[in-house]
Amino acid sequence: RMAGEPVRVEVNSDTDGRSLTASIWHEGHTMGNALRFALTKNPTVELAAYTMPHPAEPKINVRLQLTPQAHKGGLQATDVLRQGVDDVKQMMEHILTVFDESLAAFEGDPMEEQD
Repeated sequence: RMAGEPVRVEVNSDTDGRSLTASIWHEGHTMGNALRFALTKNPTVELAAYTMPHPAEPKINVRLQLTPQAHKGGLQATDVLRQGVDDVKQMMEHILTVFDESLAAFEGDPMEEQD
């Protein structure tokens, strides 16, 4: 995504709320694959997939379907999508934290100064 480009999400839910298709604008394979991964780790998800319609079109389409049991329990696909996005955000924050810690440790490594 280009810096400063707003992310726009269009969600089309099935009438019963068990499944949905969401178009996420200004995102690509990096976000699509991370979101798909997070959604498939959720035991209430029966199907999670994404496609990128065309490289020149700046969006991904996410398809999500819940298990019948989860939906009978009152869970909605939009809630699971929101949780998946939150899970991706937490994963990215963790990666950034580990990267920053590793970089700080590397920059402070005394072995580097023995050239």
